[in-house]
Amino acid sequence: MDAEQESSAPSSTANHILASKKNTSSAVWSHFGLKDVSDKDSATCKLCSRDIKTPGGNTSNLWHHLRDNHPHAYSETNKTKNSKQESNFQQISAKFKTQPSIVGAFDKVKKWDINSNPAVITHRAIGHWVAKDMISFSAVEKPGFRQLMQQLQPKYQVPSRTYFKQKIIPAIYNDVEATVKGILGTADKLSFTTDMWTLINMEPYMSLTVHFIEQDWKLKSINLGAIPFNDDHTGVNMAEEIKVTLQKWNLKLDDVISGTTDNASNNSTMFTALEKQQLSCFGHNLDLAVNEGLKIDTVSRAVRLVRVAVDTFTRSWKKSRDLNIKQKELNFPEHKLIHDVATRWGSTANMIHRFLEQQQPVNSVLFTDRKHWHVMPDTAIIRCLEQTDNVLFPLSKLTDTFSGDQYVTVSALVPVLEYLRGTLLKIKEGDDSSLEINLKKTILKSIQKRYESEKIKLFLSICTYLDPRFKSSYVSDEMVVKVKDHLLSILDEEIQVQEIIDVEEKMNEESDKVGLSNSNSNVCGSLTIILLQIEKKKKIQKTELTDREKLKRELHLYEDNENISSTEDPLAWWKKNEFTYQKLSKFAKRYLSVPATSCASERLFSGAGLIATKTRNRLHPDTVNRMLFLSKNIDL
Repeated sequence: MDAEQESSAPSSTANHILASKKNTSSAVWSHFGLKDVSDKDSATCKLCSRDIKTPGGNTSNLWHHLRDNHPHAYSETNKTKNSKQESNFQQISAKFKTQPSIVGAFDKVKKWDINSNPAVITHRAIGHWVAKDMISFSAVEKPGFRQLMQQLQPKYQVPSRTYFKQKIIPAIYNDVEATVKGILGTADKLSFTTDMWTLINMEPYMSLTVHFIEQDWKLKSINLGAIPFNDDHTGVNMAEEIKVTLQKWNLKLDDVISGTTDNASNNSTMFTALEKQQLSCFGHNLDLAVNEGLKIDTVSRAVRLVRVAVDTFTRSWKKSRDLNIKQKELNFPEHKLIHDVATRWGSTANMIHRFLEQQQPVNSVLFTDRKHWHVMPDTAIIRCLEQTDNVLFPLSKLTDTFSGDQYVTVSALVPVLEYLRGTLLKIKEGDDSSLEINLKKTILKSIQKRYESEKIKLFLSICTYLDPRFKSSYVSDEMVVKVKDHLLSILDEEIQVQEIIDVEEKMNEESDKVGLSNSNSNVCGSLTIILLQIEKKKKIQKTELTDREKLKRELHLYEDNENISSTEDPLAWWKKNEFTYQKLSKFAKRYLSVPATSCASERLFSGAGLIATKTRNRLHPDTVNRMLFLSKNIDL
């Protein structure tokens, strides 16, 4: 038996006569007792019967005794001590949590003042969400949203929808409006797209989007909103609204290069009233051309029949299920059939293409149901669909190609028109059927007539020429001469206008300097002004000649350099070479901003359908305008 075990054996006599310490929470007293309960300065060890000094009831000596003489007992007692301390701490913490101070309790339930800084920041964050995602104002009063906000920030009290509609959204609009005006102020020249649309509540609107190239050669498109338009939709009225809107945004009509719209007659009248170049939307032109092809009798009949066949599957979940089973059995792609949309020729092309792809599993399903045998297209219809698909499907990718507004598109119109004429819609003698020839001729003729005027040919040739990917590759020699002459004539006009302005300003300055207090001074002043005019005229002539020669040299250098790759960014090239072509680069910045389609303005109204719905159709026109404007520009 070791010393620890020996010393740990308590004396039965000692244990019998020792009294327990009362009113103590220390675990160490489990190993000590009192010979005399009135003696508070000593205690006796129950393990070895030694007397230990405890002045004033202090337990330090007791712990030291256990540690030095009874290490095993010390270890076990210390564990008990720590466990008890942790338990006490948890009890105190729980008590503290459940019994906060008066100030703490008040702060916990106190809501932020509606105009306090943290509340305003949260208001605007919610307003940003509502505007960006075109969320209904009523969403802020939904129980789920309020519960979410309570969980995220208990001190925040969500205001009513009216508060957001009348205060927060207008405040955000004012801020974004100021930002947009600042950006527009950097534009030199610009173009625009516009469209008309009627919301579900029968309120008509005009959209206006401006396009320009920034100083750092980034293409910028900014939607100026949806303008309520309750006047008759005449070209003259539309032109006036364009002028008013441009003026509101501190833009000058003189700085507008062109506008891109659909082919509605009132648009033509509008551009006549504005005295600006109209470019018809390539997407609309292609749509009109293809729809003329779809009107060919044999094609129209085949499309109707395939539409009926597709309806059979899209309106029956059982047929759709059976088609999927048959696709797996025959190892066909598990693609769903596509139903076309009347206003989207591309969807018709996709419907035909998908139907031909799935022809075998479709017929297998229909064959098992006698009442649907009549839906199966015969061989002649299938042949017609195949020939139609040969012509239309390659064209279906062109619309999306030109719909972007973050990259240059107008300069590619001439090359693409050549591609249509020389490749996609070229008649292949001996290979094309009579139907394919008829389709190609019909579509090509319709497209070409939209770009056949000499004025529009020159305009598009300028745009193509100023793109370093193309230059004169797709422009005839005769047209290149016209392009250069036109650029030089524009330069001449601008120089003349600017120099006249400069002369007038100088004359006014000199007039102020010359005293006009008497008749002699009047004569002297008049003579001075005349002499200034003569002097300025000579300087103007020299300046014109110098600037013309600069542009001529730049044109010559521009043509001598090789074209860049078609995969490169033309604006990045101009940014790099702007200093070399100081005159020509200004024309590039103007013309390359023009969009080939009016999709930018049309897309605005696709969002309008989210703002004005059947259950949300009483919004004030100004609110609709603000929300559409913010949805497009809030992150600028």
